[in-house]
Amino acid sequence: MVKLRTDNINPKHLAHIVCVDAMHFVNRSEDGFCDFTLEPGDIIIARRHELERDYRFRQVMPMLVFTHKGKIWAYRRTEKGGEKGLHNKVAVVVGGHFDLGDLVYDKSVIDLEKSLENATAREIDEEVLLNGANVVSQTKLDKVITADETGVDAKHVALVTMIELDAMTVESKEDELESLGFFSPDELLNGDYALETWATMICKMM
Repeated sequence: MVKLRTDNINPKHLAHIVCVDAMHFVNRSEDGFCDFTLEPGDIIIARRHELERDYRFRQVMPMLVFTHKGKIWAYRRTEKGGEKGLHNKVAVVVGGHFDLGDLVYDKSVIDLEKSLENATAREIDEEVLLNGANVVSQTKLDKVITADETGVDAKHVALVTMIELDAMTVESKEDELESLGFFSPDELLNGDYALETWATMICKMM
C-alpha cells in the first residue's frame, strides 16, 4: 500500500469535516439560495484535503451574522488567512467548518442540533469578542447559501443564523479578521468594498 505523504499538506486540511452531497443543490435558485434542511442522514464525513478538490460534495459551514438595528457587522479577511481566494475580501458571516470533533452522538446516533450548537460555539469562541453585547434574538434562515461565483463558493454550503445584538461592540479575536464595524446593507453594497459573494447575498437579502 502506498502511504499518502502529509508533510506538504496544510495541517488544517488533514481534519475530517462534515460535508453533504452536492446533488442536494441541483435545483437551487439563480441568486445562490436553496431550500434545504440538513438532516442527520445527509451527513458525510471526509477529510478536508480531498474535499478541497472534489466538487461532488459541499463542505457544511454553520455561520452567524451579527446585526444591530438594521446594521450588520463586517470585517476584512487579511492575508494571514488560509484561503488565498478570500484575502482582502469583506465578509459579514462568521463561522467555519463543521468538524468531526463537533459531533455529539449516543450509540453512534448523531444529535444534529447539539452538534451544530457545538460547531457554532467553537467558531465564535475562536473568532470574535462580543464585549458585553447581549443576544436579543436568533433567526435561522430557511434557505442555505450555495453560490457558485468562485471556486471557494462552489465547495461550501452555508447554514446561516442572524443574531440581533443590543450593542455594536463586536470585535475580532484573530489576525485573520480585521474588524471594520457595523454598516447598513446599502453602505456595504454601494461603498468601495470588495465584498465576498456571501456578504453581497446577505446584504441584498436584508
